[in-house]
This record gives sequence, C-alpha cells and structure tokens, in this order.
Amino acid sequence: MMTTVYSGLATGAVFALVALGFSVVFTTTGIFNFAHPQFIMLGTFFAYVGEVTLKLPPVAVFALCIACVGAVALVCEKVAIGPLQGTGIHSELITTVGVATVIVGVAEVVWGYQPLTVPFFGGSSSIVTVLGGRTDVDELVLIGVAVVLVLATHFWSKKTLFGLASLAIAENRDAAMLRGVNSRRYSAGVMLFTGFFAGMIGPLLAPQTYAVTTLGSSIIVGGFVALVIGGFESKIGALVGGLFLGLVQAIIGRYMGEQYEMLAIFGILLVVLLIRPQGLLGSSRARTV
Repeated sequence: MMTTVYSGLATGAVFALVALGFSVVFTTTGIFNFAHPQFIMLGTFFAYVGEVTLKLPPVAVFALCIACVGAVALVCEKVAIGPLQGTGIHSELITTVGVATVIVGVAEVVWGYQPLTVPFFGGSSSIVTVLGGRTDVDELVLIGVAVVLVLATHFWSKKTLFGLASLAIAENRDAAMLRGVNSRRYSAGVMLFTGFFAGMIGPLLAPQTYAVTTLGSSIIVGGFVALVIGGFESKIGALVGGLFLGLVQAIIGRYMGEQYEMLAIFGILLVVLLIRPQGLLGSSRARTV
C-alpha cells in the first residue's frame, strides 16, 4: 500500500507543479497559460541533451534547462500574451494553445517521436524502503522539490514587493498602473519565473517519464483539475490538490484498473465544481452584475 502512496504522491507532485505554473500566471495576468505543461516537457528534453548528449555535471544540466526553458517562456510572453493583454477578448487562450502546439511540433522535429531515456544524474536511481513501502530516490526528491517550490512561491507572492505588485495587477490592472506598476514588465517576469521552475524540474521528472513529446498533454488535465480542487489563486491549494489527485489516481489504478483513472479525475472535478467552485482553499468574491 505504501508503495502505491509514494507513487501517487510523485504523480501528484507533477500535477501540483503544473497547477502552480497555471496559478502564478493566472494570478498575475488573468491568463490561463496552456503552454506551461509544454515548458515542462521541454525541460525533460534539455535534461536529455545535458546529461546524455553533452554529459554535463548536474549543476550545469540544471543551468542549461533553466536558461533554455526560461528563454522559451519569455518568448511566449512577448509573442502570445503581452500584445493581447488588456484587450478584453481573451485571445490569449487561443495563442497559448498555438504556442503549445508549435513547441510540440518543434520538439518532434528535433528529437523525434520515440521516448528518450534520461538517467537520474548519470546513473540508475536507488530504491529505498520507507515505512514499509518501496520507492525511488528521484520520486522522493521530486515530492520534496514540489513542496519547497510551492511554499517558496506562496511566501514570495505574500511577502515580497514583486509578489504584492503581481497581486495588485491581478486585482485591478488600471489602478496598479496608476500607482506606477509596469504591468508588462511584471507579466514578462512572471512568465520567466514559471519557465525557470519548469526547466528546473526537467532533470527530476525525466527519469520517471522519459523525454517524450506527449508528456505535456498527459499532465495538463491533472494539473488543471488540481488547480480547480485547490483554488485558482492559492499556491498551497495547488499542492494540496495535486497530491490529493495523484493519490486518488494511484489507488484507483491499483484496485480498480487504469481505465478508471480518468473517470475518477473528472468525477472529482465535477464534485468540486458543484460543491465548492472556488476550490478548497480558494476565496469567494462578490461582483456587481
């Protein structure tokens, strides 16, 4: 049972990181960035390039992934998000889907369709036994990184000037700009930030999922449902929703069969939307109609 729990928590950590990327961009810009899962997919391929092709040390591999994925995220903001902000027609939903499609296409041209094996920092990951359950070290590291990143992002958004300015932009863009906040600069900074941590988890995720172009599409649904469960504006909620969803998926897959996993995910989504549409840790807002 504990082995299933660890596997579910590792999957949930991935969902939580996807949900965190969605939440950070949405909170600051009011835009749902459908390209974020593809940033994570790119991180696994750059990890392959760093570890297998160039045989770089771990620090250099992380630096390569962070720099390259961050640059792609910044280009995405400049091309698909920034020019359309404030238009009120939500064209960004379409343009970010377009960017995601382009990223997948380029990755298929460069690296092909077949999954590429990425070792855990040059070797096979060790199997450890914790509380009677067996798990890989890379799974434990991934869970730990997800927790640290979510907590760090939560405190960043609440305690730092950049984070508070981002919340002000999300609350009222015009008022924030009148106060001297450069909304375009903050939007670009947030996209760069999400690109950085998407690249950071590439070397940690690749040993489990391989570097494959279908990775983004396989985690986007889980990330979105995790975000809905936790609440769109809650960073802690993204973690709670992701880990909960990963555990449910693992337990359903083991005891009922993998064919019921997606059914369980959408069932949870429906229940949350009916009972608490703002999410478990989200807050309700009054609005004038």
